[in-house]
Order: sequence, then C-alpha cells, then structure tokens
Amino acid sequence: MSDENIKKSADKIWQSLDKPDKFMGMIENADLMVVRILIARLGSTGSTGARFEALRDGAIAVLQSRLSANQTKALNSLNISTSFLAKVGICVAVIAVLVAIVQIIIALCIR
Repeated sequence: MSDENIKKSADKIWQSLDKPDKFMGMIENADLMVVRILIARLGSTGSTGARFEALRDGAIAVLQSRLSANQTKALNSLNISTSFLAKVGICVAVIAVLVAIVQIIIALCIR
C-alpha cells in the first residue's frame, strides 16, 4: 500500500470515529499501518477522554491480535521446516548405518 492510500484509508476510518461499532469493524479489516496511524491519532493514554481511550485500547488490541496471528503463522512454518529437516536427518543417519554395516561385511569377507 502506498503512503497516499494508507493516509486515505486512515482518514476514511477516522471519519467513523463517532460510531464506535463501525470504527472497530473497519479497524479489524484495515492494514496494520493504518491501525498504527489511527492509534497515534487517538493520542496517548490519559491525554484524551475515556471514549477515545477505549477506542485506542480497542485498536491496540486489534493490532496485537493481528501481529500475534502473523507470529503464529511464522512459527508454524518454522515447525514444518524443522520436522522436514528432522526426517532428512533420520534418513541420513539410517544410510550412514547401512554403509557402516556394508563396510564391516566387506572387511570380514576380505579377511
């Protein structure tokens, strides 16, 4: 998303600030950069009214949820890769054992 599109999206969501249900619904589907901009616009905790603080906390919760989901996807991918590498390691170990057995048999036959 370009900077201009991000700003337009943030402005569009900002206009729904007077309708908290709509605001939160739009934030849940927004790009992460848009959510960050809206959190910044809502001000810091304690500097605005309770309504803005609640919306800010909601936006932060959405951001944390989405970031956690992204982290979970990354960890699942790492888990799959680790499982595959473990299987490859087991196959290599089995082949190494078979080669060692063949070497012992050859050594015994040559004697």
